Amino acid sequence: MQETSLGSLSLLVRRVTTAFAPAVAASAIVVIRGGAVEDGFLVFASIFFVSMFFLRSRSQMHPMTWSRHAVNIAIPIAGIALFLALSKFGARQIALETTLLALVGAIVVRMYGAYLSSWFDGRRPLRIAVVGWGEQAHRLSFQLHQSEVDRYKVVGFISDDSPDYAIFDGVLPRLGRIESLRAIVQANSIDLLVLSPDASRFDAFEEVVDTCLDLPVRMIELNSLHEQLFGYVPIGTINAAWFQYVMHPSHRLQLQPRGKRAFDLIVGTLIALFALPIVAVLCLIVKLWDGGPAFYRQRRIGERGKEFQITKLRTMCTDAESEGQPKWSGSDDQRVTGIGRLLRRTHLDELPQIFSVLRGEMTIIGPRPERPEFVETLEKSVPYYSRRHLIRPGVTGWAQVRCGYVNSVLGSAWKMGHDLYYLKHRTLLLDLLILVETVRALFVGEHNQLHAPDEELVLRDRTDIPVEALDYVPERNPQPAVSAIPMTIESPRDTAPA
Repeated sequence: MQETSLGSLSLLVRRVTTAFAPAVAASAIVVIRGGAVEDGFLVFASIFFVSMFFLRSRSQMHPMTWSRHAVNIAIPIAGIALFLALSKFGARQIALETTLLALVGAIVVRMYGAYLSSWFDGRRPLRIAVVGWGEQAHRLSFQLHQSEVDRYKVVGFISDDSPDYAIFDGVLPRLGRIESLRAIVQANSIDLLVLSPDASRFDAFEEVVDTCLDLPVRMIELNSLHEQLFGYVPIGTINAAWFQYVMHPSHRLQLQPRGKRAFDLIVGTLIALFALPIVAVLCLIVKLWDGGPAFYRQRRIGERGKEFQITKLRTMCTDAESEGQPKWSGSDDQRVTGIGRLLRRTHLDELPQIFSVLRGEMTIIGPRPERPEFVETLEKSVPYYSRRHLIRPGVTGWAQVRCGYVNSVLGSAWKMGHDLYYLKHRTLLLDLLILVETVRALFVGEHNQLHAPDEELVLRDRTDIPVEALDYVPERNPQPAVSAIPMTIESPRDTAPA
C-alpha cells in the first residue's frame, strides 16, 4: 500500500533529528575551532553515513531501552572513527581536543534528537482500524498501552458480523462494514488497516484493491504488526505459510554460519578469559557451602534435535530430583541453596556454558536449550516448537532478555514467539544489541513483569495442555477482552534443577 504522508513526515523527522542534526553539530564544532571546511564536511559525511546505515538496518529497538541509549552513543563514535580513518589520506589532522568535543556534541544532539523524534511520534499517532472482530482490536489497543507504544492508536474495528459487537461497541466503536471501507478510511483519517486472523482475507483485499489503492493508507496483517512493534511472532495466529519468510533468499544472506562462528569465537574467548578466575572462586564457594559438587551436567536438546551435555555451577541441593522426575523450577523454589540464589540472580551460574560455545555445541546468542523431557511435552502443545532447533542454542537470546525464565507450557509458548522472531530477523547487529540487553539484565534484573498478550495469541488451541502446566495464568473473565488484564509472565529461574 501507498505510504501515508504522516508516516513519511515521521521518517523525515527521525532522519533530521538522529542523523542530520548530530552530523551538523559535530562538523560545526570542527570548523568553529579552526578546522578546515573540508574537515568539517568530512566529519558531517562520516557521521551522517553511519547514522543512515543504521536507520536502514530496521533493527527492533523499541523493546530494548539500554540498547537505544548504547546506539545513540555508538553511532557518533563510529562516525568519528570513520572520519579519523579517512583523514589519514589527507594532509591535515585536527586536534584531539577538537575531535573529542565534536564527538560529545554529536552524542548530545543525537540523544536529544531521539527524544524529540519520540515526542513527535506521540503527538500525532498513526490511526489504526482493525479489520475483524472487536476483541482483536481491544487486545491490540491494550498491548500498545502496556508496551508504551505511543506512535499507534487503535480507533475502532471494521466487521460485518462481529459476535462481540455488543461487548466492544462501548470500548472501541465498530466503524462500519467492510463494503464501506473507503468511506470509513476517509471519515476517520485511517493511516493503517490491520487485518486480524478472524477476518476474511479475500474480502478485505478485494475491497482494498477496488476502492483504496489511491488513498494514503497502508495495510498489514496482525502477526506482522506484532513483529514490528513488539518483537515477537504471535504463534496463535500463524500457520505453516509463515515460514516462507525463513525460506526467502534474502533471509539466507542475513547471517552466514562462518560469520556467526567467528563472532562466537571472538566474544567467547574474551568472556572465557574474564570468567576463568571468577568460576574458580565460585567453585570453591559452592563446594564449601554444603559439601556437594561445584558443577552439574544435564542433557539438553541442541541444533537439529541433537542432544548434548550442558554444564552449570550447581545452585540446588544435591537431591533436587530425588524422585527421578524432572520438575519445573520457580522463582521461590525451595530446592535452591543460599549461594544458588545469588548465582541465579546474577546469572553467574551460566558462565561454564562459554566453553560449550568454544566447542561449537552452543552459540553466544540463540534460543535457550531445553531438557529432552520437557521438549517432548512442548512439541505436543506448542505449535512449531521443534523449529527453534533449526539454529544452535545460545547462552543468552532474544527470548531470554524479553521474557526471563518461565515455568510452564504457556510461558514456553510465549518465549517460542520470540525465538521465531530471532529465527527470522537474526543479524550480527541484533546479536550485539541482545548482548547489551543481557548486561542490563545482569545489573538491573529481569523481574520486571513483562506483559504477555492474550493467551489466544500465544497458543491457538489450549485444550490438550494439562491444567497444571497453565496454573500461573489468571482465570478468564466472562468478558475477558473488556475487563481482564492480559497475563504477565513472571521471571522464575531455569527449569533445570541444579
